Order: sequence, then structure tokens, then C-alpha cells
Amino acid sequence: MAIMISLTLEGVPIEAEEEVNRRLGVYQHAPAGLIVHFAYQVPDALRIVTIWADEQAHDAFDEVNDPPQVLAGVLAERGLQPPRLVSREVVEIQALVLPVS
Repeated sequence: MAIMISLTLEGVPIEAEEEVNRRLGVYQHAPAGLIVHFAYQVPDALRIVTIWADEQAHDAFDEVNDPPQVLAGVLAERGLQPPRLVSREVVEIQALVLPVS
């Protein structure tokens, strides 16, 4: 079943999140099982939302690529502290409509 993961992180500028995506190559080749990924600024934080085909697809990508470690490295290169996790929510998607290509 599809899942949505929503993370809210303090101390992460949107440019750092974009750099993580570049380093992970997700702009060129979306990870297997990734349906959608988006990020946006909220007051004093960044929210990252992904929808995956299933939890196994998410876990497989994270195991190989370790996005939190990549983000910590990007932030350190910019002289910033590691992010502070404000919230993390994982929910099963009950209904998902995708446009037909």
C-alpha cells in the first residue's frame, strides 16, 4: 500500500534540500517506487513530503543512499548545524489518483 512521509526539519534552507536531491541523482532518475516528492518552507522550518508505492521502496532507497547523512554533509559544508527534526509522520494512503500519461 502507498505511504506518505512528511518531515518537518528546522535549520534546513530549501537550497540545501535541492542540493541533496542533486547529489542523490533524483532529478535525473526518480528512485524506484517514488510517486511524488515535494518540499516547501514553513515558519522556521522546511517540510518535505514524499509518497512511495510502499514502505519497502522507501526503505530500500534510504538504506542505499542515507539521505539524512547526505543532508547533514550538505549543511556542514555550508557551516550549518545538523537539522532538528520537528515532526515525522508516516501514513498509509487510502486513495491516490494519478493522471494517465
